[in-house]
Amino acid sequence: MDAAAAINILQQHRANRAAEGFRDADGEIKPLEVATAPELSGLGVGALVRRLFAQQEERVRVYRRFEQGFAQFLEVAEAEGYDALVADATAAFAQVSAGVNAVEAALLARGADGAAFAALVRRLQELEREKLTATAQEQIVRHGLAVDKLRDEAGDDVGEPARRMAGMRREEAAELVATLARLTERINDVIEEVRCEYAELDDNGPDE
Repeated sequence: MDAAAAINILQQHRANRAAEGFRDADGEIKPLEVATAPELSGLGVGALVRRLFAQQEERVRVYRRFEQGFAQFLEVAEAEGYDALVADATAAFAQVSAGVNAVEAALLARGADGAAFAALVRRLQELEREKLTATAQEQIVRHGLAVDKLRDEAGDDVGEPARRMAGMRREEAAELVATLARLTERINDVIEEVRCEYAELDDNGPDE
């Protein structure tokens, strides 16, 4: 499976599985409660920003579970298992994204008070979209590297073209790791900017 196929897997099942959440270590679905923009309309800017922080923390947890599941997949190397893993993770990512989009819409509805935050939320969403695509590409390359390692350990004579391909995969893996590190840093910068703006708010009371 190539990177394009992996990205396609990440994009499919979004509509019909978005309400399922993400499977935990016991294989159970953990649904998320996603508020819509109208449901958030009564909240102040500070409360909306706190909702954003909560959604972002959930996104970090989904990434962690996704990585744990992928590490297990590499151990058994079952392609069908990967498809199911990605489908579940995609549903969870979609729910988080929907929650963040609802916060953005509610912030925009607050006019000038929420506009700056809404712009930061939009930048965050764009960076997270890039990160998810890069994550799909990186996982496919890592799977290829795992297969290369198994062939080496088995002493298979794969030939010069396959050895060159393995070398290219190692280079691509290093590039993708660097790309993910840059994206993570940029995401953290946006979150820190939101925190700084939030610290200056007068509306820092409890959620309504």
